[in-house]
Amino acid sequence: MAKKSSKKKTATAGSEDWLEQRTQEIGGQLFAEVGRQSTSVFQTRWWEDRLMNWAMGDEAVKLQMFRFVDVLPMLRDHHSISRHLEEYFEEVRDRLPWAVRLGLDLSSGNTILSRALAYNARINAARMARRFIAGSSVTEVLRSVRSMRKSGMAFTLDLLGEATISNADADRYQ
Repeated sequence: MAKKSSKKKTATAGSEDWLEQRTQEIGGQLFAEVGRQSTSVFQTRWWEDRLMNWAMGDEAVKLQMFRFVDVLPMLRDHHSISRHLEEYFEEVRDRLPWAVRLGLDLSSGNTILSRALAYNARINAARMARRFIAGSSVTEVLRSVRSMRKSGMAFTLDLLGEATISNADADRYQ
């Protein structure tokens, strides 16, 4: 009886080894394909990817960025956006690229640069959000999903704000 169970373990271990090897092969093929479809420095997506990688690589900057993006929809004018940018990023100032520090320094008051900085903050936050949020209605989500499928992209979908307080809410979300 002991011999049978050891044979089972060997067969299972062999299957696991084969599965791991096959998984590694498929992963290698996927990464190779992604590498062939890289973006160019002349595309907005390239810059967005660099900004996201940079920000996500520094926990303190990432925290301040998410805090700022969280409050941004409530800010109504360029004065408040500029003020919040200065306040939120002051404690990580030494970690910011020199161009960002310069922009923050020159964008105080009612200047054209202040307006441009506020406008860019809103536009870039919205652009980044669209990379992660497929839409706010079923129609928008379906349009996004069809576009991603047509491009050959793989994705997962999660429903934001799915908390329900009644059976009717749960049925509507379903």
